[in-house]
Amino acid sequence: MRTRIAAGLLAALGLTVAVVSAVHTVRGFFRLDFPATWVEAGIRVEAAPPGSGAAAAGLAAGDLVVRIDGRPLTEVRDPLRLLATRRHRLEVVRRDGSRFETVLAPAPRLDSVWISRTLVALVGFACALFTLARNPKREAPTFALLATAALVLAAVPHRTAAALPALGFLHRAAGGSVGYLLLRFFWMFPGRRPPRPAVDLAATALAVLSGATAVAHWGPALWPHLAVLLRAIFVTALIAGGLLQVRRWRGSVRVAAVRRQIEWVSLGMVVGLAPYVALVLLPRALGIPVAAYSWLAVLPMVAVPVGFTAALFEHRLWDLEPITRDTLTATLMVVTAGLAFAVLDHALPSGGRLSGSIRSLLAFVTGVALVALLIPARRQVGALLDRWLYHGRPAPRWLLAHSARDLARSTHPSEIVHSLVRALREGLEVETLSAYVSDGRGRFRLVEGAAGSPGTLPESVLDAPYPTPEEAALAASEHELRVPLERGGVVHGLLYVGRRRGIFPLGREAREVVEAF
Repeated sequence: MRTRIAAGLLAALGLTVAVVSAVHTVRGFFRLDFPATWVEAGIRVEAAPPGSGAAAAGLAAGDLVVRIDGRPLTEVRDPLRLLATRRHRLEVVRRDGSRFETVLAPAPRLDSVWISRTLVALVGFACALFTLARNPKREAPTFALLATAALVLAAVPHRTAAALPALGFLHRAAGGSVGYLLLRFFWMFPGRRPPRPAVDLAATALAVLSGATAVAHWGPALWPHLAVLLRAIFVTALIAGGLLQVRRWRGSVRVAAVRRQIEWVSLGMVVGLAPYVALVLLPRALGIPVAAYSWLAVLPMVAVPVGFTAALFEHRLWDLEPITRDTLTATLMVVTAGLAFAVLDHALPSGGRLSGSIRSLLAFVTGVALVALLIPARRQVGALLDRWLYHGRPAPRWLLAHSARDLARSTHPSEIVHSLVRALREGLEVETLSAYVSDGRGRFRLVEGAAGSPGTLPESVLDAPYPTPEEAALAASEHELRVPLERGGVVHGLLYVGRRRGIFPLGREAREVVEAF
C-alpha cells in the first residue's frame, strides 16, 4: 500500500509538471514571425520576410506601430506578446511620417511533434493511473512511475527546461529514471518479485544526479557524458527486457494466461515502436529528412501503454489471434506507405516546377496509390499471419465458411454431431469435446465424448445455466461451454466444448464460430 501511495504522489507531481510545462510551451507557440523591437515611441518593425504576418499586413522595415486596436502602447502590457496572440488592428507610422491602418493576423507556430508525444504520454499516464487504482498486481506502481517519467519527458521540451530550472531538474531526473523503470517492469512482469531495495536506491541516486546537472555549476561538464550513459541504459533495458520476456514465454508452455500476457505486451511494443523506427530512425540513418512527418510516427506509440494495461488486466487474452492479425497488417501498410512517401518526397527534384506544394502533392498521390496496391497484399499478409498464429491450421472464420457446407449435406442428427466434432477438433484444436443427441423421449444420449462424461442427460439441463448438477462431471473434466444444437426451433443435441490445445479457453472469435455451427 505504501508503494502505491508513493507512486500516486509522484504521479500527481508529474501531472503538475506536465500542466505547468504545457502552459509555458503553448504560450511559446504565439510568437511573431518577424523581427520587431519595443522602443519608446512604439514597436519598430525590423524586417518583413516574405510569407510572414508583417508582409501580409503590408508592413515594411522601419515602420512604427503606435496603436493596437485604438489603444496607445503606453496602455498595453507586453505589446509584443499581445500582437502574437490574435488578430489586431494597428495604426502604423511610416519612415516618411505618413500614417495608415492595417490588420495583423498572426498564426501560431505549432510544434506538432511536441503535441503528438504529449498526447501519447497523457494516454499512457491515464492507462497507468487506471491500472494503479483498479489492479492489485505488484507491477502496477512501477507502470505508474514509468508512465509518469514518460509524461515529464514528453511534456517538457528542452527550451522550456532551459528556461525554468525546476522543470529542467525534473526533466533530466525523469530521463535518468525511465530506463531503469522500464527494466524494473520487465523484471517483475508477469507476477514476479521486485528487485532488491539497494538496486532501487542506486537508480534513485542516478535520477537525482541527472536532475542536478540541470541546476549545479558542474552540470554542463558532466551532463554530456551522463546522457550517453543514460541512453545506453535505456537501450540495454529494451534488449534485456525483451530477452527476459522471451525466456519467460518459452518457460510457460502450460501456463496459458502468462503466455498471453507476455504476447499482449509484445504486440503493444511492436505496433507502437515499429512505425517510429521505420518512418523516423531509418530515414534519418539514410540521410532522408522526415521532420515534416515525424509527428505522425509518434501517435502509434499509444499502443505501448495500451498493451501494458491490457496485459495487466488480462483483457481478452483468448482473442489475441484476430487482434494480432488485424493490428500487424494495418501497421505494415502504414509503415510501407509512409516510408515510400518519405523516400519519394526526398528523391523528387526540388527545383523548377516540382518545388513546394507540387512535390508534396505528387508524393501524397503516390502514397495513396501505394496504399491501394497494398490492399491485396494485406490479404496475403493476413493469411500468412493466420497460418502462423493458428499453427498452420485455418482461422476460425475460414473454418466456418468451409465446414458449413459439409454440415449442410448431413441430415441425420448423429451425422451432424460427428461432423461438427471433427471440424472443431481439426480446425480449432479443441481436445475436450462431448456430444449428445436427443433420443426423442426427453433425454440426450452420449454419442461422442471424453472419459467420465455422463451417458445420458435430461432435457431439463436446458432450463438452467451451465453447469447444472447433472453436468457436474462434465465441468470437472474441463468442459467450459454448453452449446445447444438447434434446428427449426427444436434442440436435437448438446455440445460441450473444452479448451484449445488443452490450455487456451475459447476466444470470442472461436465462440462465435461454435455458436454459428
